[in-house]
Amino acid sequence: MTTAVITFVYNEAVNLPIWRRYYGGIFGERNLFVIDHSSSDGSTDDLGDMNKLWLHREELDERKLPFDQHHVGAFDHPTHKPYYADARPAR
Repeated sequence: MTTAVITFVYNEAVNLPIWRRYYGGIFGERNLFVIDHSSSDGSTDDLGDMNKLWLHREELDERKLPFDQHHVGAFDHPTHKPYYADARPAR
């Protein structure tokens, strides 16, 4: 079974490396997918073996939920299992 672990990020210089170490240690970096919501702090410039998808950010952007449903669903297959894990801590 192949696993994909997916997160959305925007300027996550502190939390993305923590997420990367944790989930990369469990699933391997090649199974990590970072959806970069137009970061401007350089936090997604060097992601190693992780996969990066770039998503344009608008001031008021409600596209995250439909994007999650469509793209995470694309990973769902009998031999593939997607997981969505946010890089930001719960508030």
